[in-house]
Amino acid sequence: MRSYIHSWPTILSAVEMTTALAMAGLLGISTEGAMAGGYPGTENETAPTHRTGVTFEATAGVITPPFVITNGSLYQPLTTPAPTNGGRATYSFNIDQPGDYVVRALVNASNETGNSCLVNLDAEPADSGMVWDIPLTGGYEECLVCWRAREKGQPFAHKIFHLASGAHQLIVRGRDANTQFRRFELIRVPGPPQNLRVVPTTASNLPR
Repeated sequence: MRSYIHSWPTILSAVEMTTALAMAGLLGISTEGAMAGGYPGTENETAPTHRTGVTFEATAGVITPPFVITNGSLYQPLTTPAPTNGGRATYSFNIDQPGDYVVRALVNASNETGNSCLVNLDAEPADSGMVWDIPLTGGYEECLVCWRAREKGQPFAHKIFHLASGAHQLIVRGRDANTQFRRFELIRVPGPPQNLRVVPTTASNLPR
């Protein structure tokens, strides 16, 4: 399985933060339904360890039909409304830094009949709340995973997963026909700044 370490500038741009001081709540990111724990890798997988993030080629996981691979893309040729009938792709990995993570995919979802799947970490994405309704794309575009499950009346928000250090598994289930994936990324969200203090204004520190 191919994997790459992300630099901090990559992490920050991936979660659309303009500064490390930005808080996850300001992005409208959901923190409900967090999954933690781990799955060991299978015999056919290596489980790379990274501090900040890891990238998987979509074709490099353990793939189950009706998912197929064509020209470097993962997709299924038919629609499967029931999660257990969809294709299954799993990607095992290790992290040594616990924290909040988001999933980003390079995906082609160019029409309304081919723009959804199910995604979860460390457990099967078994219900409609874990459906990712992908915004329509103009070819392959990078998109952050969102879940349907959210507070009533709230817009869709990026899904944050709270992960402990150790072994984990990304699980993707097919849903719509011809939703095409090239790559998945797990990206660590920077935490809020620590040990901030208020400096009182005095005559000596006023701007001159």
